[in-house]
Amino acid sequence: MGRVQPFAELRAIDPEQVGPYRLVARLGSGGMGSVYLGRSPSGRTVAVKVVRPDLAEEPGFRRRFAREVAAARRVNGAFTAGVVDADPAGSPPWLATEYVRGMALGAAVEAYGPWPVHHVLWLGAGLAEVLNRIHAVGVVHRDLKPSNILLAQDGPRVIDFGISAVSEATALTQTGTMVGTPGYMSPEQLTGPRADPAADVFSLGAVLVYAATGAAPFGTGASHAVAYRTVHEPPALERVPPALRGVVEACLEKDPGRRPTAARLMAELLSRAEGGHVAAFPVDGGWLPQAVARMVPQAGSTPPAFDPAEPTSGFGPWEPTPGADGAAVPGPGTTARGEPAAGRATGTTRRRALLGLAGAAAVAGIGAGGRLSGIGRGGAASAASRSAGTLRWKSYAVADADDETSDNEAATLTVVHGLLHVAGSRALHALSVDSGAKKWTYTPGHKRKSINPAVVAAGDTVYLGVDGTVHALRAATGTKRWVQSTAGDYASPTVRGEALYTVSTAESDESKGRAWLYAASAKTGAEKWSRESEQDRSSVTAAGDSLYTSTDGVLLALRPGTGDTRWQCDTGADSLGAATVDGGTVYVSGVAPNLTDSILYAVSAATGRKLWDTRGSGTFFSPPTAAGDTVLVSEMSGTERNLLRALDAKSGKVIWKRDLATDYLTGSVVADGTVYVVGDGVLHALRADTGGTVWQYATRTAVHATPLIAGDTVYLSTSTGKVYAIWI
Repeated sequence: MGRVQPFAELRAIDPEQVGPYRLVARLGSGGMGSVYLGRSPSGRTVAVKVVRPDLAEEPGFRRRFAREVAAARRVNGAFTAGVVDADPAGSPPWLATEYVRGMALGAAVEAYGPWPVHHVLWLGAGLAEVLNRIHAVGVVHRDLKPSNILLAQDGPRVIDFGISAVSEATALTQTGTMVGTPGYMSPEQLTGPRADPAADVFSLGAVLVYAATGAAPFGTGASHAVAYRTVHEPPALERVPPALRGVVEACLEKDPGRRPTAARLMAELLSRAEGGHVAAFPVDGGWLPQAVARMVPQAGSTPPAFDPAEPTSGFGPWEPTPGADGAAVPGPGTTARGEPAAGRATGTTRRRALLGLAGAAAVAGIGAGGRLSGIGRGGAASAASRSAGTLRWKSYAVADADDETSDNEAATLTVVHGLLHVAGSRALHALSVDSGAKKWTYTPGHKRKSINPAVVAAGDTVYLGVDGTVHALRAATGTKRWVQSTAGDYASPTVRGEALYTVSTAESDESKGRAWLYAASAKTGAEKWSRESEQDRSSVTAAGDSLYTSTDGVLLALRPGTGDTRWQCDTGADSLGAATVDGGTVYVSGVAPNLTDSILYAVSAATGRKLWDTRGSGTFFSPPTAAGDTVLVSEMSGTERNLLRALDAKSGKVIWKRDLATDYLTGSVVADGTVYVVGDGVLHALRADTGGTVWQYATRTAVHATPLIAGDTVYLSTSTGKVYAIWI
């Protein structure tokens, strides 16, 4: 996902010149003919559409084509791909339009998932403006659909004003006079020749449903079946967010006289996008979800000279490249790589460690459990060696061969369906829990060098954060179910029951510091509600009857059904990390205002009242681990002393502490009265009541992810992409 299809070379049967335009590459083809990248004598880049020879021989088609060219000339302007030149009487007929650098809406939703409702509202406002302008000059588009909408930084562009409809239409009558696309055509287009501006409004409503849910409102299947549902049945709007539902219901009225005009619709959508205040359309790319915006080049720039031997990217309608759809592919084992001495990975920041140490398990409110990568090369241990602290297997499967650094300090993993799902820096790997053998690999594709590795599982589904998107995959096979898009650059999911909660944060200069919390269906990814914050938001923990999150130093308890605030507690910290909830108490670590010390807070889950806090001087704390009457927190200092503290859950007083590392100490996890934590590459099993050592296992390499306990095994991942399974 995220790569742009290179231009295709011209074939022997393709023309080299059409009118004054030299054709340099193929952009696509369809039932009407082919579309080429062309250059004028002065070097201007255009999209040239050349009609199929057999269609060109039909007099009726030539007349329709001439009328459509004339109509397209009348709507030149903002948010359209303007006509540059045309020859309807040519041999063959052709049309040259402005070349829009962008991806098609259909391809964007397919690759990045349904859009957050705020961005759908902006999309609708831009499209309504297009319709308002073309209707004002007496033109009806007649075939508004996702593939005819291109996305550019400064707004959507509508293309093919009835021209491509000639080729792509399904003949719904014996005369074949009906043109359009079932699923987006209005009932009156399907039952008669009528096609007035209200028909385009109907199509816009269908497009908005698709953008918000990933599905058309009248389903899929045979054309006649979709047409029947369009005419006789209500649209399927159950997954449409409430903020949008009323608008699309009005657009999809069967009676065209009951639909709003494009002008009224534009005002309504702009108002809803700005929370009731009509505002100008954001032409700086802010109307697009971040994941999509990163793939849309700046409008107005021109592509370089085309060189077939050197694939280009960023130009023309976006299409997924073969193999980039996220389908699981078998992954051969990589060769073992040299391992540096144990040590802290470069680039680790105080804030990143504070917010990331707990990994997805702490984010999900299920305690610490941390993670990484591997393919089975060490082999499974025999039954005779199944004693605590002995190696079960060792795997190299998730070492990324094309990575230069393998900085996996924040990588996460989870176990479901007998597979260890490991989020490495470039892919998600599934390993056998019995042997470490790789079962499948999911490589989503992304623009950044490394994904933000956050993975959680529920039922038979694994949810992976990739840049600003969440990918839902079948846990057993790695096949993609759907993709959810967010407004930010990073997405961290957590699941509870049938609800998916995603924290999305922005890192781009224009929106840095902003954050969003999304609630969606875990089954479909359909958005239920969202909440935006101007301050950074670290994570979300679902526990009891609340969601716990924070904005800077304010801890919030939210209602899961609506996102409304139950209570808030201003801790006084500069920022807070992932919360842990246990026994009616919320425990959360924070960075002090001086940005050098850290504080651990205990807050009542019922009222938000602060119960106690404890400070570490010159340190930062990992997200806490709750274990009955004890709370554990790893204390990282600027000196060569890194401690594991065990605190009394009621008072915050220290019960015991252990000096375990001179360089790096992970978060901890507790099982059956034993605490597991890694310091300087050594796994320590400690008694939870006293801190005494039970056993140790040395990996001889750096480990920055909290251990994961599953059944009778503890799993570790190293900074070099190796996974250890150790009996407990």
